[in-house]
Amino acid sequence: MHMRFVFAAALLIGGLVSCVPPMESAPITAQEDALTVQDVLQIIRGANLFEHETFDGNDRTCATCHVGQDGFALSIERVQAEWALDPSASLFRAPDSDSLDGASYDMLREDGLVRVHVTLAPNVRVLDPVDGVNVQIRPDGRYIVAMRRATPSSVNSALTQHLMWDGREGASLSHQAGSAISEHAGGRAPTQDEADAIAVFQRTLFSSPQLARYAYTGIDPTLPRGRTASERRGRAFFESGPLSGSAGTHGLCATCHSGPMLNRTNAFNPGDPPDLAFSGNRTSEFNSAGLPTHTYEITAAADIVNDNPLVGPPGVVLWPAGTVFHTTTPDPGALVVDTDPSDGDDDPSNPCISVTACFVVPGTAIVFHRIPTLWGIRHTAPYFHDNSAATLEDAAAHYVDFFGPTRASMLAQADAMEAIGQIEIAAALRDQAAALVITEQDVLDIAAFMRLL
Repeated sequence: MHMRFVFAAALLIGGLVSCVPPMESAPITAQEDALTVQDVLQIIRGANLFEHETFDGNDRTCATCHVGQDGFALSIERVQAEWALDPSASLFRAPDSDSLDGASYDMLREDGLVRVHVTLAPNVRVLDPVDGVNVQIRPDGRYIVAMRRATPSSVNSALTQHLMWDGREGASLSHQAGSAISEHAGGRAPTQDEADAIAVFQRTLFSSPQLARYAYTGIDPTLPRGRTASERRGRAFFESGPLSGSAGTHGLCATCHSGPMLNRTNAFNPGDPPDLAFSGNRTSEFNSAGLPTHTYEITAAADIVNDNPLVGPPGVVLWPAGTVFHTTTPDPGALVVDTDPSDGDDDPSNPCISVTACFVVPGTAIVFHRIPTLWGIRHTAPYFHDNSAATLEDAAAHYVDFFGPTRASMLAQADAMEAIGQIEIAAALRDQAAALVITEQDVLDIAAFMRLL
């Protein structure tokens, strides 16, 4: 049976078909033909649970915050329209109020952000008072902190290896469904069968036939070629290759948005090793949304050994076990969570994978979040984990400031190399630094191309 027809049937019966962005037909494959009647019924059941089941909680369903018309995410415009229509609507419930008491919803109404209670890894503690609302502590001594975050899209989640902005759910859509219901809907926990059905339904949500084909055949999606001159110029930023100012700023966006899902670092990243699923873009450091901050103390649970040749010789112990790092931030992201709490393992490791990438400055910590896929991004405004970029142009313009410190550091390194006679290295660093400049036209071109994804 054609996967697109299964998808349409599930949406129709689940009451979601009018909410889905228009999509083209995908070619039939042998694996799609292998779907059974039971498979189809499971997808339909999952769609119904996603749209209608409240689990005897606060009247919320999965679709309350994962809205089809918003790319199965939640836009600020949606929140404000719901509030204007009915402030008692199911979207406005105490778990996502400003202080857990349902008295006010300013952060939800103004920024579209929900409260997410994150259990920190055993080697992390918070230096702020335990107020029982924003900072809590479990009987076993582990801290729970309330973050304010954007609602991730459910689209393409079948192709997501690290769920949630900090990766704390691993790759288990079933576990994530149970966590989200407990966190935001209250009531009873879903049965394993219900959680599995919701997960099966979510695995049918793709931003394009090309992404569905990749999920079911492994055939990598390809970048759109671009129709206009602006789109083609924007495409060049996503073509993986060496950064060179003399050759133009080709590949700059690809340094963090490479691989089939456009969510991995590549070999030309000027600060991180390749194939990281997490990176920092200084969104938390800039904190343009003015979100509340906390100070975190992270104790290295094991020797932090350099595996990033951009930092220094690989294999060298940079910071021994017991080294203490502090960071004050509105959202520490992947730095402070377990890789996958669903596995029952209290290993304090986190999904940054290369911890040297997270601790590149002695005594400080860089905030890392999951690199989001860019496929289907035109449907899921606003952008970043704090919704601080309202449009694709805003998202592209963010990197003008983001690359500023990196460029300054590279130019300083170039000066140092030149001072000791390493003229060729200095010239190469300056050429690479020149590639980090983003002009106003570049911003328009990058946004134009992303609207094709």
